[in-house]
Amino acid sequence: KPVGQYGESMLARTNLFKAFSQETGVKTITLRVFNEAGLPKRAKMNKMLSKRPSLFESLYYQFTSGYTGTVTLSSKNSVRDYVDADDIIDSIVAALETNKGETYELVNIASGKGIKLQDIVTLFSQAFNKKYSLALSESNKSDKSIGDRSKALKVLGWKPKTSLEDSVHKMIGPGKKIIVVGAGEAARKIVEQIKKENRRDILVDGFVDDDEKKQGARINGARVIGKIKDLARIIKERGIEQVLISTPSVG
Repeated sequence: KPVGQYGESMLARTNLFKAFSQETGVKTITLRVFNEAGLPKRAKMNKMLSKRPSLFESLYYQFTSGYTGTVTLSSKNSVRDYVDADDIIDSIVAALETNKGETYELVNIASGKGIKLQDIVTLFSQAFNKKYSLALSESNKSDKSIGDRSKALKVLGWKPKTSLEDSVHKMIGPGKKIIVVGAGEAARKIVEQIKKENRRDILVDGFVDDDEKKQGARINGARVIGKIKDLARIIKERGIEQVLISTPSVG
């Protein structure tokens, strides 16, 4: 049962799409995206919050230009299901390409995992290496919202690839952005080693590889964003500070 005007409007929209699909026979997929883990560009450009900031925009502000040592949160124990912005894009592409499912499908785009809002604050605190005390702006009523993503895998062949911790580090931006030349097994091992060592000072911004089939593919959350001939342009456009060359091991 929908809760509030927003829930009722979402249900009405879903019913409208379903009726259209059933009457026309046009295959239609409604993606019900849970909470996006992403930071709008304005968050880093502006030193003031927008009128209706997202949770991540608010936390970014409170740990940067608005840092006082106290972080204000509406509820510390509410549980939400967050999906990385790039994973959401992948789900849209998958919905456009799939030929599975019925004429009309309603598909949750969710991680299937919940996290308390205070734990998200802690992720920001660790990433910025800043301590905080918590202040609650509302009555601290807790609720839970976690999505079932089983249909996304069945109909779209989609599942999230980026952890929330990695999403937070992508939003903040570490000290050094790197790009990896090559997108094979050696490149995958490089990324795994960086994560294993918990190198928060490094962000693998992407990969370049001349294999046409690998273009747009994801390796541990980072995307293949071009070919080797594009390297100079990518370095300039994305502010890359270091290039790593991955080479296959010799047997």
